[in-house]
Amino acid sequence: MGMVGRGDMALQLADMGVRESDTLMAVVQRRGSGPSAQAIIEALLSAVPAGTLLMPAHTGPTVGPGYPSFDVLRTPTIEGEVSETFRKRPDVRRSWHPTHSVCACGRDVAGLLDGHHLCATPCRADSVYGRGLLSRDARILLLGCGLNRMTFLHGVEEWVGVPGRLGPLCDYLLVTPESTRLSVSCQPYTRDVSPNFPRVHNTLAERGALLEGRVGDMSAILLSCRTVYAVTAQLLERNNALFN
Repeated sequence: MGMVGRGDMALQLADMGVRESDTLMAVVQRRGSGPSAQAIIEALLSAVPAGTLLMPAHTGPTVGPGYPSFDVLRTPTIEGEVSETFRKRPDVRRSWHPTHSVCACGRDVAGLLDGHHLCATPCRADSVYGRGLLSRDARILLLGCGLNRMTFLHGVEEWVGVPGRLGPLCDYLLVTPESTRLSVSCQPYTRDVSPNFPRVHNTLAERGALLEGRVGDMSAILLSCRTVYAVTAQLLERNNALFN
């Protein structure tokens, strides 16, 4: 198969159902000799010219109780080459949450990102994941990866009150883009159940919340946040140990 260009990938995204005005959270795991990180980003932006593109910019083990300093402009993301390349673009803004920040470019970025550092849990209902993705019925696009990379499902667990996921409040030093130093507090996740998120893959597909395809040389999964929430919340209410 020949090299797939930015325009081809944008058309493939449209064929999967990505709309020009979508709020789109893209999680990308690039492998091999396929399109470059920059080409993937440009294709994603071309697919939502009247919408908003978001990518996770989590800091993982580089920021935590033992290393409680987060610089919005300088702390790298652990989410891979594409997310890190996106983070460094001059037209991209990053939310200020110390452990689960999100980067965005496009329409109403401030409305999506502002105040994330005030959320005492990573995916609280008024965070980017709740107020931003769920309330706007955003789409989540997983490229080259599966549901184990879908932070939104941590949010669903939070919103339905699954116990045993959050630790005690930790204090973090936040350095803003203006170099102002702030103290913020957040409960970190103490148990990572994301390897078990694929357990709901087939059910989500059966309920119409999940579509599969290919974009460039990558597998692609496209999901509707509201439908994912409705289906997964119902499953968790029946069995809150679903992802244990």
